Amino acid sequence: VDLLDIDGDRRDQLVRHHRPESVVLNHAQHGSVVIRDQKPMSDAGLEKALQDGITPMEWYERLNQRVFFWPTLKRLHKMLGARAYKNDRHLVIVVDTASLLSENFDRVLLSRMNSGCTVPVPHQRGEITFQSPAKFPFEERKKSRGEGFAELLIEYGVPELRQHVVEAYVAKQTEKIEQVWAR
Repeated sequence: VDLLDIDGDRRDQLVRHHRPESVVLNHAQHGSVVIRDQKPMSDAGLEKALQDGITPMEWYERLNQRVFFWPTLKRLHKMLGARAYKNDRHLVIVVDTASLLSENFDRVLLSRMNSGCTVPVPHQRGEITFQSPAKFPFEERKKSRGEGFAELLIEYGVPELRQHVVEAYVAKQTEKIEQVWAR
């Protein structure tokens, strides 16, 4: 929305409200931009799950201020195979994690859960959902869940993402359909 200079009511609707469907925005300079839907989340689920006085609108805004990365293929495949997405084709962008983190480590946050999902269970979320790597309870998380973290986030954006891309491909569920680009 910043790149496309969207403001006012349109910006508020895109950033601070639930998006049941993806939104395609067309821009003369940047072409078509897709802002992904938030199907696995609902206001009702958020109202049950939110802590620390955070409202659903504030939660959507927090999510929309970050870029999310799945840390494992297992997590990616779970999302691609979910009921809402299993019949769709998705562009999967694989990044070199070491180079991405070396350039953006000061803006990295980790989450113990899929912070954009309240279905089927609206897990509690609030101020401590997103933590810096220095504060994240890796050992506690590994003992209780067998994995370190569920999401890696970078605050605001990754304008130099292209430098870190290893591969881009189209997938449907767990199947790689077409390679779009490879380093």
